[in-house]
Amino acid sequence: AWGDYNVLVLPPSFPFGGMENPVVTFATPTIIAGDRSLVSLLAHELAHSWSGNLVTNRTWDDFWLNEGFTVYVESRIMEQLYGKNYADMLRVLGKGELNRTLSWMLAENPADSHLRLHLGDRDPDEGLTDIAYEKGRFFLMMLEQYYGRAAFDEFLNGHFRKYAFGTVTTDLFLADLKAFHEQQVALNSKLLVWRDFEPLVLAWIDGEGLPNPQGVGGFPQVESQEFQRVEQQVAKYFASGEPLHPGSSIPCDASVIDTSRFTTHHWLHLLRQLHTRADGSPGRLSREEMAGLDARFHFTQTQNAEIACDWFILSIQSDYRPAYQAMHDFLLKVGRRKFLMPIYEALLLQHVVKDGKYEPAFAQGKEMATEIFLQAEPGYHSVAARSLRELLALPLSGGSGR
Repeated sequence: AWGDYNVLVLPPSFPFGGMENPVVTFATPTIIAGDRSLVSLLAHELAHSWSGNLVTNRTWDDFWLNEGFTVYVESRIMEQLYGKNYADMLRVLGKGELNRTLSWMLAENPADSHLRLHLGDRDPDEGLTDIAYEKGRFFLMMLEQYYGRAAFDEFLNGHFRKYAFGTVTTDLFLADLKAFHEQQVALNSKLLVWRDFEPLVLAWIDGEGLPNPQGVGGFPQVESQEFQRVEQQVAKYFASGEPLHPGSSIPCDASVIDTSRFTTHHWLHLLRQLHTRADGSPGRLSREEMAGLDARFHFTQTQNAEIACDWFILSIQSDYRPAYQAMHDFLLKVGRRKFLMPIYEALLLQHVVKDGKYEPAFAQGKEMATEIFLQAEPGYHSVAARSLRELLALPLSGGSGR
């Protein structure tokens, strides 16, 4: 609809992955990995040519109508380009990010886990979370699975035609969905009537957390055959030794991991399986195990920012000091908030090895994080600098972020 599409790669201080201006996407340089493996961000910004730019949320309470639709369309683009297995990996990674957000949000502010927000006089930035992006995407995915892809595409195209170059609210979306649903019921008697389906829809729109995955209208099944292969390799790795158990003496052996045909997404899943245990606690490998992984896969030297971020978090958790200089350099040159926040958060939760055991070292982590931040802040955008000052409990005034 816009007649043109360009990408402008901005300096490293750009705090976001991308910004969807109608004819030119502003993009972070961290998408340049050297192997075109991070192009899903461009698919996301391209999808904004429809959701967000052609049809825009009317208020910030309706932000999910921008981002939920966009992540859904992004997923469809990636599936068309690279196949279902590839798109499934992205969906599983998105579900993991959504779960991490919900782990703190449901405890601190559960109302923010609704798709339709009620921000009032709050800063709209507080609504820019994984809820709008990922919960919104999975809600639309549920509708696609319920109606069938062909029928749901009809609804989507109608949505973009009806509101083209205009704005939309959640109430308008629900009215249109009701009309579409009643048309589908006339064609398929197996569908629930609207009065029975509407509560299931509103559980997504105005409900806390995520719907139960069981039954009609529940959370869609999300799984990846490719990630199952990764999990098998992680299990093989753990079976090769005794990772940090009392009295352990046999380090796990990185040579048993088969990484043939791995993409960035395989690597991310592998690292996340290593740095988060099944019970949700941080995974802490021994320094010898970290050194073995690094020697085999050269994580500390990776030029892929996504992989580097996860490796640095694992290194902080496991007190693997050989990666710290690379982490320091990364934090000085990269200004993308997606990477800065989790690394600084990991520094605040830092543990160190004493007498063969891991002990919390908050004071040391806070000192290190603050020292790095104050050195890096002049190169950060003010948006990122403010977020980090809040995280580090530093005064919000007097910062030097650009």
